[in-house]
Parts: sequence; C-alpha cells; structure tokens
Amino acid sequence: MPDVSRRSILRGVTFAGAASLGGASGVGTYAYLTDGELFRSNAMAGGSLDLEIATRTESESTTSYTPEQDGSFPSTFVPESTITVAFPAIDPSQGQTSGSTTVAFRVCENPGRVWLRLQDGESGTLADAMEVTLTYAPAAEEAGDTLYEGSLSELFDAYGEGSLLGAGNCRELGKIELTEDPAEFVAEGTGESLPIDAVPGTLTLDGPDGPVDVEITGLHWKDDGDEVRGVDLRADAFEFCRVDVKGGGGPDAGVVTYRPDCAATAKELVTESNPAGRPSGLSHFVIFECAGDSCVGCEPACLTLDWRLPNPKPVAGESVSFDLELFASQCRHTNPRNPWQ
Repeated sequence: MPDVSRRSILRGVTFAGAASLGGASGVGTYAYLTDGELFRSNAMAGGSLDLEIATRTESESTTSYTPEQDGSFPSTFVPESTITVAFPAIDPSQGQTSGSTTVAFRVCENPGRVWLRLQDGESGTLADAMEVTLTYAPAAEEAGDTLYEGSLSELFDAYGEGSLLGAGNCRELGKIELTEDPAEFVAEGTGESLPIDAVPGTLTLDGPDGPVDVEITGLHWKDDGDEVRGVDLRADAFEFCRVDVKGGGGPDAGVVTYRPDCAATAKELVTESNPAGRPSGLSHFVIFECAGDSCVGCEPACLTLDWRLPNPKPVAGESVSFDLELFASQCRHTNPRNPWQ
C-alpha cells in the first residue's frame, strides 16, 4: 500500500464549484476530497492494488480539479481510495441547482477489477430531495453507461454493500422454472428437466450463442420444509452477472434481483417474503451472464455523479455527506469477490 504521507496531498481540498448554493448569503454547498485510508493496518491487503485518482467537479460556471492537472483531464493522478463528498447547509434563496463530480481512476502496475461502495452518514431529507445519475465509462474518452438514476438516498441503498464496476454487458441466458407436479426444474428453450431430489444436477439453457450449462448445487427450503424457496448455482463456461428470482404473487410481483458481480457461483438466491412476512415459494429464476471485460489498467476509467436539486426551500439548512470507496484486486488468476461481503 502507498505511504499514508503521500495521501496528505488530498487532505482538506475543497471543490468550490461542486454545487454552490450560497448566493449572496455566503452559505454554500461543496464537495470535499479528504484523506481516506480504506483498509487500515492492511487488514484487506491480500490481493489489493494501489489505485490512483483524479477528480473534476463542475457547477454552474465553475470547474475545479484535484490534483491540479498538467494537461487535459485526466492527466495528473494521486494515490487514493476514498473520496468524501459533502453537501452542507442548503440556502433556500437559490433556485434549482445542479452539478457533477467525475472521479477518474487507474491501476497502472497490474490490471485490476475495481469495486465501488457508498457509505452515507445520515441521509435525511436532502438526500431524498437530490436527484442523481451515476454513470461509468471504461475509458475517459468514452460515453458512460448509466449505473443508477434516482434519489441520492436510494443510491446509498443500491451501492451500500459494494458492487463491481465495468462488469460489461449483463446478457440474459434464459429462464429456469420450478414446476409443482412433478416437482422439477425445467430449462427454457431446451426443455431439459431436473427433479428437485436429483439436485445437485445440471441443466442446459438455450443461450444467445448456443447451449450453456448451469449447475444447481443446492436448495433452500421454506421453514416448514415442504416447498423450495431458493437455489445455489454454479457455472464453468460463464460468470453470473445477475439472477432474477421470482416468488409468489402476480406476473410482475415478488421479483428479487441478485448481482453476483461476475462470479462463477451464485448462492442463497431466495425469494422475498410475502406481505404477511412469510417466505414465498420459488416460481422461476432468470440467469444473466457477464459479457465484457471488467479490468482497469493504466488507461483511466471514469465514474461521474450528476446531481440536481429542483427545489432547495424544503431542505433549507439540511446537509449530507458520504464516502465513495474504491477497491481494486488483480484480474489475473483471481475470481471476482466483493471485498465488503
């Protein structure tokens, strides 16, 4: 890990333009870059890599950079893994306001998969009122793909447990249904079946590029033990990007989305509970594969958080801050693993 003293470059740097809402009163909203030692005492140093970042913040006519850039952004980097973004004391005298912060990051010594986690302090009404869009571009000159669009408070929920960036396109492979009589799993397209008492076992899906095998390695049962609630999965030919699990209710109700983040296994894929608090039986699940390269090298990738506050008056005096944490692990000879789970 880099010497902590090298990180002091970032300590106390203020993005004056990251949403100035102060007006004549002098009260403002700012984004701060602060020193952040994500894994103290090398508690998670095994397999971790050193990240370098550069940040640009824009609001109205103001643009600021940390560190100062020697050329076009991003051209100058510093070693860092945690960014604290703060929006203090909203002034209601200003009307609708907006801005953005872009974090460019790279892993030069060894290509790595990069994970993102957002840790909020107190969300409050300001986080509910702020409309944000989070985009990711695997290269600085490319247009970003939208990762999230909604309120800032819901963004905290979406990335509170960490997620792999740049996992490529999430491509659907097919659906596996669980029938009642007989009790068996049936693969969409191929029609292959697997009785529940034959688990662990393998089914073949009719994927977009041809047949692909999925192994059901385990079952999860409802408390009474008479109905399957979920499954564990494994694959050799692809990595799981997403699994949608459908329980009871109508056609569009009771769907839970799991994101294994490009792993060869997907475990504890269980249905949600019904309104009465009882677990639902499994109806079917839809499998998606990772179809792209999630590795970041010396060519920087970019995260951009665009924000908008349509009406400052209801949140006068409110503030919010959160930590944007990044973690990199090498791509070679490793399977993706969420460092915070």
